Amino acid sequence: MKESTITTKILNSLNRREGEWYYKVVATPFQIAGLPDIIGLSQGRFQAIEIKINRGKYKCHVRGLLTSLQYATLTKIAGLGGNSRVGLYLEGDLGFYLIPFKHVKNYRLITDFKSENREYFTFFT
Repeated sequence: MKESTITTKILNSLNRREGEWYYKVVATPFQIAGLPDIIGLSQGRFQAIEIKINRGKYKCHVRGLLTSLQYATLTKIAGLGGNSRVGLYLEGDLGFYLIPFKHVKNYRLITDFKSENREYFTFFT
């Protein structure tokens, strides 16, 4: 699946949650580089989610999927009190993982999240 398809599925899944609102940031030539793919609010707290697709590289670190600019942006948002996460889709899965940024910063392996089944959400069809 393409990243745009995955992003739409994740966005639809997140917006079904009570008391939360999410929006897809549309990329344009005039946009600030490094902005997260999805922004939103949950219980009054700013949410920033960068969508990443892993196509079979389960041995790599989650941090390795982010560009340095994306990493810096998520770090700044988290430092200002926002909730930064990576929405990770593993190719072939029927859902996605929402990985808290503190785990991304600790260079957690993708296999750790798959085995722990942490914050896993299935796509609603």
